[in-house]
Amino acid sequence: MKMETQCEKTIVGGNTVVLTERLPHLLTACIGFWINFGSRHEMEPHLGAAHFIEHMLFKGTETMDAKGLALAIETLGGSINAAASEERTYCYARVLPEHLPVAVGIIADMFGKSVFAPAEFDREKEVVLEEIKGHEDSPEELAFDLFLEDIYGRRGLGHSILGYEKTIRNISRDELYGLYKKFYRPAHLIVAVAGNIGDADVTTLVENALEPCTEPPCEILKPAPSPSDFAPRITLHHKKTAQVQFTLGAPGINFGHADRYVYMLLDVILSGGMSSRLFQEVREKRGLVYDISSINTCFSDSGFFGVTAGTRPDNLLEVLKVTADELKKLKDGDVTREELERVKQQLRVSMTMSFESVNARMMKIARSEIYYGRNMTDEEMFEMIHAVEMEDITRVSNELFVGGHTVFTALGPFRGHTKTLTPRISEILNAL
Repeated sequence: MKMETQCEKTIVGGNTVVLTERLPHLLTACIGFWINFGSRHEMEPHLGAAHFIEHMLFKGTETMDAKGLALAIETLGGSINAAASEERTYCYARVLPEHLPVAVGIIADMFGKSVFAPAEFDREKEVVLEEIKGHEDSPEELAFDLFLEDIYGRRGLGHSILGYEKTIRNISRDELYGLYKKFYRPAHLIVAVAGNIGDADVTTLVENALEPCTEPPCEILKPAPSPSDFAPRITLHHKKTAQVQFTLGAPGINFGHADRYVYMLLDVILSGGMSSRLFQEVREKRGLVYDISSINTCFSDSGFFGVTAGTRPDNLLEVLKVTADELKKLKDGDVTREELERVKQQLRVSMTMSFESVNARMMKIARSEIYYGRNMTDEEMFEMIHAVEMEDITRVSNELFVGGHTVFTALGPFRGHTKTLTPRISEILNAL
């Protein structure tokens, strides 16, 4: 399961970090531009701006219109995509080795020379509004957004990455373009390339493609703390749905925490496939859910761990009781050495399989640089997984699953039932 690779790191003009992982046994290459701007950096009037800008990157540059950008990559048989998250926005393309210079030039244009034409802006604003409406029509996604608001509020890490209808409608083309010009500069950029790059000199390609810029990083991109609030509470949001969607969460850890791999293994124990505890107990043995999963989310300075599921209203208390019982077993040291070794192997193989994807390799070296400031090798990660002991699982479980700092957020047909339901949920959670 070893993949001996090396990641080269160079700094080019404007303080852009360039990461290159050569994998000549592969047939393609993936290049990603990562900008240090995400939803947590947005101010109140501009919630959703990072995501809106990500859309506008595809709507034309100084040299190509929207269709021209699409054709430039797809004519070569390649693919291009982008995403905005809480802490970063990135755009990536997968191409054959000989087409890497074209891909670098196209994404560099998108990141430095997008024009935000007024007609394109107006049209794409409607697209984003439709995306928000679709998101709001998904109870599972809406319920999770409500959980994030419950623990973080609507600032920093707590608001929807998509923004809200009001903030998107109110933002002007000039405001959005101003944010793009402010944040999309070389000092905020990491370029990561992984795969078969042939004879290409990636560093020179990137340096030549970027516009010269000596502006330093913006102070605003040193993220202000976004503390979570896990004062114990139960919030039931009414929506006329067939199921109740809920998240039960507790304070987690940041990405660089020493217990990161303990949390990852705990996640696998609870919901890492069909043999996992929650899947077996809640779905297979009792048929109470279609899907139930644990969530282990880490940011640069905080995180949370929890369980999320959807079930019929009549089954909610039983699902929650069975889930709580499984969490208590972990606190009591119920994990055997055999189970721990099995989930370690499961996690190692899962990571190894994902690393065979050239896209995943690109994302891995970029995130390693973002969170650790260096390349975290595959071997280091596997060693950290191997070092986790049963006592670590028990210790972390006892730190996590405590009724005194759990937040329960649910969305469903609760009207007229909250007064009787809340105390019963509270009783289950307080027993943790």
